[in-house]
Amino acid sequence: MLLTELTIKTFTGHAIRPYLSSLARLSVEVFKEYPYLCDTHPEIEIDLVKRYPLSEQSIAVILFEGSTVVGAATGIPLKEESEELQRPFKELGLDTSKYYHFGEALLLKPYRGRGAGHHFYELREQYAKKLGGFEFACFFMKDRLEDDPLKPIDYYPLDDFWRKRGFIHHKELSLIQTWKSFEEETASEKECSFWIKKL
Repeated sequence: MLLTELTIKTFTGHAIRPYLSSLARLSVEVFKEYPYLCDTHPEIEIDLVKRYPLSEQSIAVILFEGSTVVGAATGIPLKEESEELQRPFKELGLDTSKYYHFGEALLLKPYRGRGAGHHFYELREQYAKKLGGFEFACFFMKDRLEDDPLKPIDYYPLDDFWRKRGFIHHKELSLIQTWKSFEEETASEKECSFWIKKL
């Protein structure tokens, strides 16, 4: 259960705009962790989330402690995402208009394990169903090696959590994303793949 001082609110479309800087800040904090280890900055991340208030069918589920944003999860129709994200689906002849893409799922460490993750997925799934026309929810993750030397001892993958929610890992829906990890001098390509759930 969420503690009483924490509240979750849902914003859609242009109502997301006031929270772009908070989404960017969360992205920097969460993506620096494994498996991304992303060396990024707020000005980079805010460019990536600017698409949400431009869409009439986007959503941001935001977790507050008082007035402070401590977690957020976003979503937008896959057909409104970049061609790069749509390409794996199109290459397999899949109709991207039937997929609702779950973007960032961000939660600061002190607030994990209190039930927020379940709310993030439930509310986005409910919203996608309410919009109508979407048959699937999807998101992508960086592919991880079991023997990755960079993996922390206390790292807990969310694969079981996603499977319990009905998501299936589709390795054939793969894509390449480019970013700079902390151990790198320059950005490099990273292999990612999609998880999909029938709504």
